[in-house]
Amino acid sequence: MIAILTSVAVVMLDSVLYMRLQYGTIFFYAEWFFTILFTIEYALRLFSAPNRVRYVFSFFGVVDLLSVLPSYLSLMFVGVQYLLVIRVLRILRVFRVLKLKAYMQQAGFFLGA
Repeated sequence: MIAILTSVAVVMLDSVLYMRLQYGTIFFYAEWFFTILFTIEYALRLFSAPNRVRYVFSFFGVVDLLSVLPSYLSLMFVGVQYLLVIRVLRILRVFRVLKLKAYMQQAGFFLGA
């Protein structure tokens, strides 16, 4: 959750010209750190999914892919930097984490029992 929120904050701060001029290099490296981190997470989810095709085309599978794809496309194609705004889709990944909260409460009941 912290990585997702920090990544979104980096994207938002990088869109402010003053901040980009002062901290642009830090934002660049932070963005690539998060992109690689989320790519590894996506690969692990894909590897561990019982039905990989179903995961790829699920809502969260598409969101996960779209949250890292623009960074890689910006390396291959000049002029697609406007797609980097799609990185904000990473915030939708918070919903996956929040969905786990219900299970954590249930685990507390089991632990208490």
